[in-house]
Amino acid sequence: LCSVVFSPADQSGVKAKPGETVTLKCSEPDNKPVLAVEWSRGDLAEEYVLLYRDKQIDPTMQHPSYRNRVDLEDRQMTNGNIDLILKNVTADDKGRYECRVFHRRNRKERAVLDGDPVSVINLDVYSPVQQLCG
Repeated sequence: LCSVVFSPADQSGVKAKPGETVTLKCSEPDNKPVLAVEWSRGDLAEEYVLLYRDKQIDPTMQHPSYRNRVDLEDRQMTNGNIDLILKNVTADDKGRYECRVFHRRNRKERAVLDGDPVSVINLDVYSPVQQLCG
């Protein structure tokens, strides 16, 4: 018998079985007001997993496989919490997820929608018959 426990401090890798719901951890390190949040996967080209701005999810360029399966754990982003909830995990969800946070630079400048990720998480999806312990 074995179990896998992931603490919030160690979220560089997450394992899930198909059909599960997982939380990918990310937080705004400076606890500043957030203008937008983008969760992406590098292998999705121009499409993203989730873009949250103007207090709603923007589906414009969202990859179709994530529609109605992702949300922020806390849309108010209390205490900088911008964790991603991914429901009904599939084998195709396996990959490297990046979380980016955008702030308005000043009152006259628009936010820049690029930058380094705040968090990078590798999601591994395994079938129930795969053994987790050696």
